[in-house]
Amino acid sequence: MDPSARVWKVYRKEATIVDNALLDGWSSTLNILLIFAGLFSAVATAFVIESYQQLQPDNAAYAAAALYILVAASNHPKALDLPTPPDLAYGSSVSRWINGLWFTSIMLSLAVALLSILVLQWIGEYRARNIASAPSPQEWARRRESYFQALNS
Repeated sequence: MDPSARVWKVYRKEATIVDNALLDGWSSTLNILLIFAGLFSAVATAFVIESYQQLQPDNAAYAAAALYILVAASNHPKALDLPTPPDLAYGSSVSRWINGLWFTSIMLSLAVALLSILVLQWIGEYRARNIASAPSPQEWARRRESYFQALNS
């Protein structure tokens, strides 16, 4: 068959319509996903800011513990065994778990956004390769079929 036959021009026209419909659908879905990921990250960040404060040490507790030790030391100057000061842990285990989950959700949201951007760039590259000219319509059809098979696998 002639590389410039009419069938190849018709194929290019029809293939372009199919590709544009497919890629436009994917692009719009990914754009919506990007918007959602951005909004989710913003809301989750607000919660992280609030819940992160539960992990910060309480300065008043530090001051109280220091005073406790000073008073205990002054009341028992010769005693070697001072009473144990109150616990100054950085938040409860529940607070640490909740903060870990918030940070994990933000990281996953950012990973989804990154992957969406990469796929959008991949779609743009696919479109650019399909628009590029070829020596003949038949060569364009072969190249397009190769790209399309790679796209679907």
